Amino acid sequence: MRTELIKIHRDLGKTIVHVTHDQVEAMTMGGRICVMRDGRIVQVGPPLEVYRHPVDTFVAGFLASPPMNLLDARLGGPGGVEVVDLASVTLPIPHGRQPALRGRAGSKVVFGIRPEDLYTEPPAASHAAIAVNVVAVEALGPEVVLVASLPSGREISARLDRDFDAPAGSDLQLYVDLERARLFDADTGQAITDG
Repeated sequence: MRTELIKIHRDLGKTIVHVTHDQVEAMTMGGRICVMRDGRIVQVGPPLEVYRHPVDTFVAGFLASPPMNLLDARLGGPGGVEVVDLASVTLPIPHGRQPALRGRAGSKVVFGIRPEDLYTEPPAASHAAIAVNVVAVEALGPEVVLVASLPSGREISARLDRDFDAPAGSDLQLYVDLERARLFDADTGQAITDG
C-alpha cells in the first residue's frame, strides 16, 4: 500500500498530508516529516535529516526499531570535555565536537548512538572500542540485531551483518562510530549541537 500511495502522490504532483503512527510509512513516504508529541510539533524536516540529527531524546528514541541507544553519561577529561563517561566505559569526543561542549565539563548528558553505528570490526580511526557481553542475537534474515550489555549492566542494541553469530554470555568488542554519536542535555533532553 505504501508503494501505491507513493505512486499516486507522484502522479498527482500535489502536496499530500499523510498522518501515521507507523515510522516506516513516515520515513519512506514523506518528503518532509513532522514528529509530534502531546499535540505539539517537536521536529520537522526531510526524513533522513530528522533520523540522523534528532533535536531531542524523544525523536531519537521514536524513529527506528530498534531505536537509538540512549545512555546516561557525564562529560569530563583533563582539558574539560575530551571524554564522555558512560559509568563503565570512557569514550573520546571527536575534536570537531568539543567546541559545542565548552562550559559543560562535569555535566550529565545522554549519549546517543544508532544500532547501525556499532560494528564488530573498526572500520575507521574514529571508532572506539567498548567491551560488551552478548545477551541475545536476533536473526532477522537480512540483518542481525545484537542485544548486549555494557559492564554497567545497561543493554544496547547493534544492527549487524546477517552472518553475525555469537553465543549468549560471550564477551566481545563493539566499535562505536564517534562521528555519528549524538549528545543530549540530561535535564532537558535537547540535542547539544555542533554549531
